[in-house]
Amino acid sequence: MKLTEKQTIIINYLKDNGGQANMLDICEATGIPVKSMNALVTNLGVAKDGSVSNRAKGLVSYKKVPVEGEEKPAKIVFLTDAGMAWTPEQNEEVAE
Repeated sequence: MKLTEKQTIIINYLKDNGGQANMLDICEATGIPVKSMNALVTNLGVAKDGSVSNRAKGLVSYKKVPVEGEEKPAKIVFLTDAGMAWTPEQNEEVAE
């Protein structure tokens, strides 16, 4: 399964941080803008119908968690079992 450089950075960040993290923390740590992060997480995730495809890779999922005193909930991104098992060797060639 080919991942882009940024997708690989997200997977590695999550692996280094216990398999889950607040999306804004991932943005801050990696320098990836929030708008880009939303699209990257969507492409790494599971499709709305639960299927996995080239577009929805099934490596991560996310949930919205209410935060006291905040208007919007936090998005917590977490690795699926497939995401935890993914290794760079599975990246036949890194797409740009």
